Amino acid sequence: LARQNPLNERLQALLMVALFRNGRQGDALDVYRVTREHLVEELGIEPGEELRRTHANLLSGQAELGRVAAAPVPAHLPPAMPALSGRDADLVELDKLVAQEEESSGLGSPVCVVTGTAGVGKTAFATHWAQQHREDFPDGQLFCDLRGFSSDEPVEATEVLAAFIRGLGGDTSSLAPGLDERMAMFRSLMAGRRVLILLDNARTAEQVRPLLPGTSGCLVLITSRESLSGLAVRDGAQSIDLDRLELEDALVLLARHAGDWVRDDLEAAHLLIECCARLPLALRIVAEQLRMRPGRDILMLARELAAQRPHLDTFDTGDEPTDVRLVFSWSYESLPDSAQRLFRLMGLLPGRDVSLEGIASFADLAVRDVRRDLDHLVRAHLVDEDLARCFGQHDLLRAYAGEVAESVDSPEEWSSARSRLLDYYCFVAAGAAELIAVEGQNRLPEVEPTQSAYPEITDHDAAMAWLDAERSNIVAAVRTAGVEDGLRVVTLSQLLNYYFRDRGQDDDARLIHGLALRAARDLEHLEGEAQAESALGMIDGNHGDFESSEQHFVRALAIYRRLHHRVGISAALNNIGKIASMKGDKLTSIAMITEGLELNRQDGDDARVALKLANIGEALLDLGRHDEAFEKLEEALELSRAGGFRFSLGYVLGTLADAHSANGAFEAALLCADESLAVSRSLHSRVLEGEALLVRGHVDLRRGDRDGSLEHYEAALKIGREAGQCDLTAEALEGLADLHSTGEPDLTASYLEEAVEVASKYGLHGREERLREKVAALVTP
Repeated sequence: LARQNPLNERLQALLMVALFRNGRQGDALDVYRVTREHLVEELGIEPGEELRRTHANLLSGQAELGRVAAAPVPAHLPPAMPALSGRDADLVELDKLVAQEEESSGLGSPVCVVTGTAGVGKTAFATHWAQQHREDFPDGQLFCDLRGFSSDEPVEATEVLAAFIRGLGGDTSSLAPGLDERMAMFRSLMAGRRVLILLDNARTAEQVRPLLPGTSGCLVLITSRESLSGLAVRDGAQSIDLDRLELEDALVLLARHAGDWVRDDLEAAHLLIECCARLPLALRIVAEQLRMRPGRDILMLARELAAQRPHLDTFDTGDEPTDVRLVFSWSYESLPDSAQRLFRLMGLLPGRDVSLEGIASFADLAVRDVRRDLDHLVRAHLVDEDLARCFGQHDLLRAYAGEVAESVDSPEEWSSARSRLLDYYCFVAAGAAELIAVEGQNRLPEVEPTQSAYPEITDHDAAMAWLDAERSNIVAAVRTAGVEDGLRVVTLSQLLNYYFRDRGQDDDARLIHGLALRAARDLEHLEGEAQAESALGMIDGNHGDFESSEQHFVRALAIYRRLHHRVGISAALNNIGKIASMKGDKLTSIAMITEGLELNRQDGDDARVALKLANIGEALLDLGRHDEAFEKLEEALELSRAGGFRFSLGYVLGTLADAHSANGAFEAALLCADESLAVSRSLHSRVLEGEALLVRGHVDLRRGDRDGSLEHYEAALKIGREAGQCDLTAEALEGLADLHSTGEPDLTASYLEEAVEVASKYGLHGREERLREKVAALVTP
C-alpha cells in the first residue's frame, strides 16, 4: 500500500515502524530517504513533523518511541434535522446510486451531486443521508459549506484543502499557498482511508474539482442549485434532483412544525402549501409564524397570503439562510446578464409552462439565444422544463422575478414584451384555426408573422394539440392585455371561437369574447364587435339563458345590417331563430331562419343553406310537420353531399336519424346515425361526434337494443366530460336514466340527479326544469 501511495507520509511512517520492529532498521531508513526524495522532487517540500519524528526515533534506536500516533478521525458533519419529510424515495435512490458508483468506480472516488431549486432542502437531505451512513466511513467525514450561493464570497479550494488536511492530521505550515501542493498532500492523506466528503452549496464544477480525492474507498457528496454537468462529463459524477414536496408530504411537514390543526383544516393547509410552492424552507417559515401566533384564523391568513402578489414579505425571517427572497437573490446574481434579464421577464410572463418559441417572442430573442439563457436558468433551478420543452416557475420564484423586474425594467419594456407575445399567439392560432375550420363558420382574420420562429403545425390533430396546450397561456395573455393590445384581443376572439365551441371551454370563451367586445367597441371595430356579441350569445344560449342570448344576437344583427354584411346578417337571423326554437316558438324560429336562408341562396352559399335547411327541418319535426321536415332535410343532405360539406352533412344525418327512429324506420335511422358518426370522426370534431353518439343511443333505445344504447350513451358521456360539454353531458346522463327506467329505479334516480347537478351548475335552465320533473315523477305514487 505504501508503494502505491509514495506521497502518503502516514503510510510511509507505518511501514518504517513495521520494518524497524522486524529488525530491519536499514530498510526502514531507506523508506524515509526515498519518501523524502519523492516529496522534494514532486512537491518541493520536506517531510512533515510526524515522518521526521518517526525517523529521528528510529535513528536513536528507541523502538518504544517509534510507535506512530493514531491519525485523527474527522467528524465535521453538521447535525441532521430531527426528521426529514417526503424524501424516503430520494434516500433510497441515493443509496442505489452510491452502491452502483462504488461498484463501478474502480480506483476513483464516487461523486454524487444533489441538485434542486433554492429552498427545496438539499442540505438537509444530504446531511440526513450522511449522518445515516457515517459508520460506513470509519476514517471520518469532512464537510464544508462552499458558499456558492450566499451573500459571502465563495470559499476558495485552497482554503478548503487546508482545512481538510488539518482535519486529517496533516501539517500545512510548510506548504506553498497554491493549489498543487495542497491537492497532492490531501490526496496522499486520503489514500487508504474510507472518508465521506460533503461539499455543500457548490457553485461551479471548477470550485469542486480540486477537492476530489481521486482514490477508492471515499465518497464525495455535493449539493448545488446548479446541475454541475461538467462533473458528469469529466469526472463521472451522478446526480439526483430533488423536486418540490408532494402535497401529502408537505402536509406532514406543516403538521410537524405548525401543529395538529393542519389535519382538521385541510382547506387552509392546502392553500398555505400552494402559497409556499411546496418548498420545505417556505413551509417551515410559515409554520413558525403560525406557532408564534396561536389563536389566529388560519384560513383567513392563508387567503390573505394567496391574495398577495408578490407575497415574499411573509417569508422574510431576518435571518440570511432562511430568508426566501435573499436565498433566491443568490441564485439570480450568479447568472450572466442576459440570463438575468430573461429570468426577470419570466416573472412577468402570463401563463405557465410556455413554449420555447413563445418565450423567444416575449423576450425578443432568437430561439438559439433564448435556449442558451434558459439552459442557464434550468441548470440553476430557477426555471423548470417539462418533456414538451415548455418552461415555467413556481409561484415564489415568479413573485421574486416579478419584484426584480419591477425594480430594474421599465413598464414600456413589459408592455412591448406582452404585445410581442400576443402577436405570436395570433399568428400561430391563425394557422391552427385554418386547419380545424369547417364550412359555414365566420371568415377568419388574416395575421402577418412578426418573427421567424414558430412551431410547425401541419394537420388538424397538431392544431388541436397546440391549442389545447396553449389555451390557458393565451387566456392569461389576453387577461393581462393592455389598451394598446385591443386589436390583438379582438383577433384572438375571432380565431378561437370555433375551437372554444368544439372543446366546450365556455369559461375561457366568455372571458376572451367579453374582453374582445369591450376592445372592439373602444376601437370602433364593428365586425369584431358583432362577432363577439354572437359568440357570447352562443354561450348564453347553451347555458339556457335565452333572454341574454337573444339580446346578444339582436345587437349583432343590428351591427351586421349597418355593415351590409350579408353572411353576418344571415348568421344572426339563424341564431335568433334557434333561440326562438329553444324557447318553444317554432314558427318564429322558422321565419327567422328562412329569412337568413334566402340571403344565402341569393349568394349561392350552399354550405350555409344546408345548415339552415337542417335547422328548419328540425323545427318542423317538433311541430309534427314531418313531410315538410323531411323535404328540407333531404335538400340539405343533397347539398351537403354535392358540395362536400362534411360539417353540415354530419349534422343533417344526425337529425334525419333521430327523425327516422321516432317514426319507427329503424333501418334508415341506423344508416344515417352510423354515417353521421363516421363523418364527425373524420372531422375530428368531438362535439359533433358526441352528438352523433347520442343520436345513435336514442335510435338503439327506441329499437330495443339496450346493449348498443348503453355503449353509445356512455361514449357520448365520456366525450361530454372530457370536452367540458355540459349540455352533451347532461343529455347523455338523461339518456342513461331513460335506458334504466324500467326495473332499475335506483340507477335511474342516480343518473337523473347527476344530470340535474350538471344542468344546474352550468345554467342549463330549461333542461334542469325538465329533469327535475322526471325526478319528481320517480317518487310520485
